[in-house]
Amino acid sequence: MKEMILVCDRCVISIPAIATVTLSNGKGKPITIDVCKKCQVEVYRVFTPKHQGKSAPISNDEWTGLLESTLKYVTKAKTVTPKQIHSETGLPVWRVAEILKELVNKKLIKKSGVGRSTTYQVKGK
Repeated sequence: MKEMILVCDRCVISIPAIATVTLSNGKGKPITIDVCKKCQVEVYRVFTPKHQGKSAPISNDEWTGLLESTLKYVTKAKTVTPKQIHSETGLPVWRVAEILKELVNKKLIKKSGVGRSTTYQVKGK
């Protein structure tokens, strides 16, 4: 019975490979190479692995629920910062920013301040 041992495609001497890495620049066909531990570190230093993005898309019902719950929280707390909403709900900061932006655009809440000192409160109070 024959066994196949993969060796590093980058090293001159035959070193067993520990990983198979696929490299792509987004154009054309990606290349796949087998690398040893040392070469894997070098490859990852130059080519960073692609992240999966923000998160899975949410449905309209979920979005409406997030808007309503955030508006209730802002109404109850009088004045809030995005950081408070993030820590309370566990939502990513970018998602909290999207929700607050939409509530401001719908003129349900108002924004005051800029940067880290930004606060939100219910309009008319």
